[in-house]
Amino acid sequence: GATETSRRRLAASGGAGPGCDLGHTGPLCEWCVSDEQYFSRAERGCVDCPTTGRFGILAGVVVVLAGTGLVLYRVLARAEAWGRLRARLVIGESQVGFQPKFKILVSFYQVAATLGPVYGVRLHEDFTRWTDFIDAISFDLLGLTYPDACIGSMAERLLLAGLWPIASIMLGGAAIACYALAEWLLSGRADSLRREFVRATLRHLLYWAILVAYLVLPSVSRSIFKAKQCESFDINAFTGERRSYLVADLEVLCRSDDEMYRGLDAYFWAFFVLWPVLVPLVLLCLLLWIRRDVRALRVTRLSRACRFLWRDYNASCHYWELADLYRKLFLASLVLFIQTDDGSSKLLRLIVASVVSALFLTALALVKPFKRFDDFYLACTANLLLTCCFVLGTVVQI
Repeated sequence: GATETSRRRLAASGGAGPGCDLGHTGPLCEWCVSDEQYFSRAERGCVDCPTTGRFGILAGVVVVLAGTGLVLYRVLARAEAWGRLRARLVIGESQVGFQPKFKILVSFYQVAATLGPVYGVRLHEDFTRWTDFIDAISFDLLGLTYPDACIGSMAERLLLAGLWPIASIMLGGAAIACYALAEWLLSGRADSLRREFVRATLRHLLYWAILVAYLVLPSVSRSIFKAKQCESFDINAFTGERRSYLVADLEVLCRSDDEMYRGLDAYFWAFFVLWPVLVPLVLLCLLLWIRRDVRALRVTRLSRACRFLWRDYNASCHYWELADLYRKLFLASLVLFIQTDDGSSKLLRLIVASVVSALFLTALALVKPFKRFDDFYLACTANLLLTCCFVLGTVVQI
């Protein structure tokens, strides 16, 4: 409409000036004039948006893989060789400890992936080509499958960012429930065992919900904070006048009198309460509920369903997973509350992140929460590397 056209003309004349290629505009010439294109850093220009059929193809692939996995599991579960292999895998996992190492590495990469978008540290392209795989470990499903600029308005992106994990939990829960129902019907067991099947299904549903929430919470929170992440640009070299735009959508001016910017507040605060506030609070309540069982080394139905949160730590430190989760939340998203107008090009976020990482590393070294020493050393190494990344990022920014 007329408002959108005026925004584009305003941004092009005030932020970019002459020098942008045809079809490019915006403060850094990284904004495509056409709504059917998005700016690709790999291509160094505007490219056409992929068709929406990509979502259908992705959903079909996921359904086929999930169905194939369930069928194979059902067939192999009856084979004796599978039983022996499964026993060996359980023994190998207990000896090596894959789960804590997986969580440590995922946590490291989820925070390291924010150096550019959150802290404004731009590395050379020759280096970032070797670190692109970090984006996959961030578990940002929308960012990995479809460009943000092609999804729609900023409000629509916030809705998708805040709701797709809930849809994943529901779809996974439906698949678990259907599998449990089919297994119970095919087993021919008496109705007296139905309650046990229901309890086992609920336990698997809770485990699945905890796993999804743990993996996506940092990336979802960072997507929500895109509604507040702004960056200012010089629009007049002689007067020093600057104008601040929303980094995720350069059509939005970061001003209280801007209608589009004020319209994002309701979405932001609703999803902020849902994800960075309520999700850790629910996990905290679960850990408080089972704390006596964990410390007494009693395995109950609820403690078994929550084992992803406490199994890797000493009984007295079963809460450590939540402390690490808050650390990731702060470094990956909550730090965006600092200098929301132009923080991605300032040093304060990097300094705060360096201090927080150093303090957490000190607490980790003093508490020693892990059961296994190799996990403890790996966690210390990962946090030390993160601290060095923030310190070096400060040097790069200077």
